[in-house]
Order: sequence, then structure tokens, then C-alpha cells
Amino acid sequence: MRGYILANGASWNVLQLGVGSDVIWNIGNLGGGNIGIFGGLQLGMAYWVASWSYGNTDESRLGFDAALNIGGRYTIMDMHRVELGLKIPFTTTTTGRYNYNRYWYGDNYYDIYKSRETMSLSVRYIWEFH
Repeated sequence: MRGYILANGASWNVLQLGVGSDVIWNIGNLGGGNIGIFGGLQLGMAYWVASWSYGNTDESRLGFDAALNIGGRYTIMDMHRVELGLKIPFTTTTTGRYNYNRYWYGDNYYDIYKSRETMSLSVRYIWEFH
């Protein structure tokens, strides 16, 4: 089992901060190394920098963020590890609203914009200190 802190600002439109925990299973030896799989959960917050808020001050672009983290890993010489992971988000954040048709429908009619992260694939190299 491993835990980690997530801080990601690599994307131009969303900033993430959170924590995660993965369970790691070693399956067996393969070609002088060890192969395994992992799965876990990430929880935190996401702040949507680019959104459809149009200056509306009563909508927060800060929202709860949760995702499933799954993947495979290959370890060589107990120090070098390569991981291929898939992050599957399952939360949606309201990132703004705008009244396009206030002259026809009045001030209480809004188009609401919701944002959701897409699934992401990652490749990681990890060097362990012993």
C-alpha cells in the first residue's frame, strides 16, 4: 500500500490538490524483474481556471474531485520501476452560469455549465531509495 499527495498544475485549465492511496499487488517474476498491478482512490479539490463564468461572482469554480486510479507496474533490480496508469474521474463541478435569454425568459433563467476531467493515461518512472 502506498499513499501520496497530489498537486497538479500542468494543465492550463484546472489546478488539483488532494491525497491518494493505492493498493499494490505483485503478480510474479518476468524477465529478470517483477510485474504487478495497482488500484486506488484519489480525493481532493479541483479549481477550474478557465470556465464559462463570464464574471458571474456567485458561482464557485472550486469543486470536489474524486478519481479511481488503476494500472500496471514493472520493477527491475528492486529500484527502477515503470508504471502505466489510468485515472478515471467520477465527479462533475459547476463552473459557471450565464443568462443568455434574460430578455425573453427573465432573470431567473440560466444556462449552467458543468466541467468534468477527462480520463487520463500516465507513464511514470520511479527510482526507489533503499
